[in-house]
Amino acid sequence: MAPPALFVTPVTPVAPVALPRRSSHAARNRSVRRPPPTCTADDLFSRLSHVNPNLRKKASYQLSERATPQIITRLISELSVEDVAHRRAAVQALSMTGLPALQPVLHQLDTTDNVTVRASCAKVLSGIALYFPDARQTFPQAAFNSLQTALQHGDPVTKLATIGCLATMGSDFKEGGQVTANGNASAVQILFSLCTASSDMVVAATAAGALAQIAQNGTPETKQHVIDHFQSLTASPEADDEPGFNYVREMVSSHLEQLKSKSVVSDRE
Repeated sequence: MAPPALFVTPVTPVAPVALPRRSSHAARNRSVRRPPPTCTADDLFSRLSHVNPNLRKKASYQLSERATPQIITRLISELSVEDVAHRRAAVQALSMTGLPALQPVLHQLDTTDNVTVRASCAKVLSGIALYFPDARQTFPQAAFNSLQTALQHGDPVTKLATIGCLATMGSDFKEGGQVTANGNASAVQILFSLCTASSDMVVAATAAGALAQIAQNGTPETKQHVIDHFQSLTASPEADDEPGFNYVREMVSSHLEQLKSKSVVSDRE
């Protein structure tokens, strides 16, 4: 006899905040009718470490639906576990929770000394931007302040996770081939500054790659904005004395050539 399916009931929102719409991926998860749940929050937390990825995903989703302040706090505590699958399930649950999880996660990002937790917090912010594309333009300045502070830490894991987060926040969101939500200009500006102001050439090169991706998937205005910045960067002599900058310049030149060639193809079509 097959075990009973996991089900979810609606809950009272954590705060009186109107959440932006979710992406179609998240919306499809909610289109399935489910009877009342048959397991407790403790049961769901135990399933975050289950060997079955489907059970982990369902547990993450159901915890996001029940996201009281206590559950959010407990999910944040799970970001320090050593098991990668377990930790990713907690990240996903917090991401699907959305804006109610934003301030607690930012606080944890600002105060933790744990490299793994810090990187996981950046991934949660990226996940919120992914699941709630309408929130990209309205992320509070505090989020960008925290991400810029995170970039000052020496560990590469946090740096790469933070750049990935900024790339998601700065990207235009497309649905059905049409842009339905614009990216955040502050996120794009931070990536621009990393291309020239960062003393870490790996960070600078990764930021350039993120900007190229934003341009490729964005509106014509977004693409042109990135192209203009790349052209200015390749022509500027100010950063020539920075060790390793020629490597970044070569990468930017390569991205610029690709973006221009795709623009020409699009114009011909």
